[in-house]
Amino acid sequence: MAEQRLTGLEDERKSFGSFRRRRLLKTSFILLVVGILAGIVANVFLTGNTLAIVWLSVFLLATIGAIIYFCLTKNADVAAMIVCFIVVASYLIYLEVGRHAVFVLYLFPPVPAVAFYLTGRYRGACFSLAAFIGTVVYLLWNRPLWEDAVFDAGSFTNFLVGSLAFLALVLCYELTIHKAQESLRKINEALRTLSITDSLTGLYNREWLDAELHRRLQRTETGEAFSVLICDIDNFKRVNDEHGHIEGDNVLKAFGEVLKKTAGDDCRIGRWGGEEFLTICDASQPVEAAACAERIRKAVEENDTSLVDDMTVSIGVAVYEQKDTAVSIIRRADKGLYKAKSEGKNRVRYVKTE
Repeated sequence: MAEQRLTGLEDERKSFGSFRRRRLLKTSFILLVVGILAGIVANVFLTGNTLAIVWLSVFLLATIGAIIYFCLTKNADVAAMIVCFIVVASYLIYLEVGRHAVFVLYLFPPVPAVAFYLTGRYRGACFSLAAFIGTVVYLLWNRPLWEDAVFDAGSFTNFLVGSLAFLALVLCYELTIHKAQESLRKINEALRTLSITDSLTGLYNREWLDAELHRRLQRTETGEAFSVLICDIDNFKRVNDEHGHIEGDNVLKAFGEVLKKTAGDDCRIGRWGGEEFLTICDASQPVEAAACAERIRKAVEENDTSLVDDMTVSIGVAVYEQKDTAVSIIRRADKGLYKAKSEGKNRVRYVKTE
């Protein structure tokens, strides 16, 4: 069915998004572990910076903890937040404990990249701005560092411009992706609506009604009974013959509007085929179902929106009975409709299992 195919495509899109995020998270885990280990090795063999080694070891343990948490819970949202906290914290602290803080600035670009890709545009912007503001405050607070590393105002300006440009590009990319996904979602929703809607009346089509009927039959296992009403416009062939098919279409539209206004919120209405309409109601008792059908019949009889003044409808009613199938309950409603037609039309007839 078209609706099932579209639903499947939407589920596949969501599944791919979740898979993409898990893959990014696993990649971030690997890069973070490798990066921290590289930092530890460099400080052990090159600089001998004990404080940096201690802090990097702490971050390594935190990363391993995040990996264990993700493996146990499969909660990508929380694990992504933990990774971003580790990345931002390790970067800001390494500014202080590193041998040359100015050179740690080269580690800034991966911060917003990781933040945006793992936590989305809003949280990613918060993490990135926290790292950026922390960096600016630290550099302004420790201006002597500029001279020690031949880091002057021009270099500082380059850092500001470059970092902001990188943030803007990543944010723009995320917003573009979000907009594209939102457009795709709306298109899928529009296609889904078209796939389940009768183009003439705007009601559900036969395909959707078949699917809904099977869904309702499955729910009867929990005690949720229902009823089926088959409505057929009386003398519809005469309308087409005497007034033309355009007027016939107007009659179908008018009848659909009456059904929507009259049937009630507990009913699902659709065009079954030709001039026949099917209504699936929550009513579980014959009296309730017949009352709903009579309300529809009377509303159609009194309707003045159609150019055909004497438009009437005959309705066959069937209520779910134990061991019913889609075929059996529709067959009983059809028998009720035939009975209503044979007895003079413009009436409601209920048929139960003999």
